[in-house]
Amino acid sequence: MRDQSELVAVLIENRIFTCRGAQVMLDYHLAELYQVKTKRLNEQVKRNLKRFPESFMFQLSESEWENLQSQIATAKRRALPYVFTEQGVAMLASVLRSEIAVNVSIAIMTAFVEMRKSIGNHQQLLKLSDDFVNKLIKKANQSIVVIDNYIDDSVITQLTKKAKYVKVFLLSRTFDKKLQLDIDKANTQYPTFKAIIFSKSHDRFLILDGTDVYHIGASLKDLGKKWFAFSKLNSDSVTVINQIKGML
Repeated sequence: MRDQSELVAVLIENRIFTCRGAQVMLDYHLAELYQVKTKRLNEQVKRNLKRFPESFMFQLSESEWENLQSQIATAKRRALPYVFTEQGVAMLASVLRSEIAVNVSIAIMTAFVEMRKSIGNHQQLLKLSDDFVNKLIKKANQSIVVIDNYIDDSVITQLTKKAKYVKVFLLSRTFDKKLQLDIDKANTQYPTFKAIIFSKSHDRFLILDGTDVYHIGASLKDLGKKWFAFSKLNSDSVTVINQIKGML
């Protein structure tokens, strides 16, 4: 049977997520561990903002929060939550000034270290999936269609590896202002990217040159972060292509 410290370690590890290439924890999860209200935690942070640069803490965008909610069970919130990196957690202990905060921060930072070790062990396998997608993107001769409700800036960066003349169509149910700016920026250097509102698909697809259709097990934004499958469709590919005809 696990002792209390092991159970706390497991709880913390399950509350560490990856966002913008960094491992982070949500403000209200930290508040629970520190045994304070989320409002008080954020008030203390606001009083000491100079200690929390963006590399320590940042507020999630609407699309980032929506994506995270799809992974965890959480109550709806009016305001977008803040997340804290490992450095931000260390700084929180100094502004909350309690013995609980110090002890919990040590446990959290230990969990961050263990997670980095685990990520390192799987990095080579994850790189293989990244290389596979890069080859698919470079293989396209005319067009690339991405159907994915969780597109972010990392997906745009991945797609800039295409041939210069290949057109990219991004189909998603929403595009927030930040993502639209990323698309506009990509268009100035790697034309042409086109954002299209599309809410008919829960699944994710990658379509090359209007013929080769791949079903993707997770959002492309998670490429290099976790394992998921790619399946090339045969008989079903016509159905998928017909669904988006006239939109491109």
